This record gives sequence, structure tokens and C-alpha cells, in this order.
Amino acid sequence: FAAEESGSLTDKMEKQNYRHLLAWFRFTVRATEPEAANDWGQLTSIRLVKAQGSLDILLGAGTVTYSTPSEDVEVLNQSQELTVAIKDVGSALCMPAASYDLQLTTTKGEMKTLNVTTSGGFKAGELYLVNLYFNEYNDINAVCSLVPWNEENVEL
Repeated sequence: FAAEESGSLTDKMEKQNYRHLLAWFRFTVRATEPEAANDWGQLTSIRLVKAQGSLDILLGAGTVTYSTPSEDVEVLNQSQELTVAIKDVGSALCMPAASYDLQLTTTKGEMKTLNVTTSGGFKAGELYLVNLYFNEYNDINAVCSLVPWNEENVEL
């Protein structure tokens, strides 16, 4: 959103500055070895737990108020086969938070919950790449990186 601006035909407005109010997450998955892909089966769900709520924007004052997040966000549109090749599987826009819980479900394993954090928390206007590595022995590692939110990365 942008702060309030005024102008007329003779007194032109300054260019408005906009900023993103949500954090953007892109998810990739990969089995660390062929045996791990077989152990896990297909990935059927990636869910960000309590990552969505509402926000109020007061344009004149330039303030934003976020509600307490109460809704989960499902990232996957369809099941994904796990392979040793890294695969983009989805993205989500969520409210800023200190951390998020991810619930992951596969066809051959139980639902797993991972807590994902980054130093300083997840901030509005930032793009986070979350790489999920499915290992043998019922283990999943999540690696989160901050990447530029620019034209090269806008494909959802």
C-alpha cells in the first residue's frame, strides 16, 4: 500500500511508493537418494499452519494491523512424486511471523510437522525459498533462504 497523496492537473502528484504486506514462500522438494524417494512415496500435502488471517489498512495514516493468524494455507495443488531431482512444488503468500509450522504428508509416511525459522523472523516484502529434503530413516530437513523478490522470481 502507499501513503496518501494529493494533486491536481496543475500540481502533479509525486510517484507513489508501494510495498508488499505479506511474506512470500516458494517450496522445492527433493529426495536425498532413490531409496528415500521409495520410502516416502508421493508428497500429498504441504500445509503452513495458522499462517493466514486478515489485515486492516488505513491508507490515510499509512498503518497496517494484522489479525492473529487462524487459518492454514495449503501449498500443493496436486500430489508430487519425490525424486532425487529438485522440484518446485508451490508457493504461498502469508502474514509476517517469527516462525511457521509446516505439516508434511506423504503416501507412505506419517504426517510430519517441522518448525521453520529464520534469523529476524519472516518479514513482509521478502521472498523465502524453502527447500525440503526427504531422507531415509523417516527424516526431513528444511533449509530456508532469503532470495530477491524481483521479476526473475515472480513466477508462482
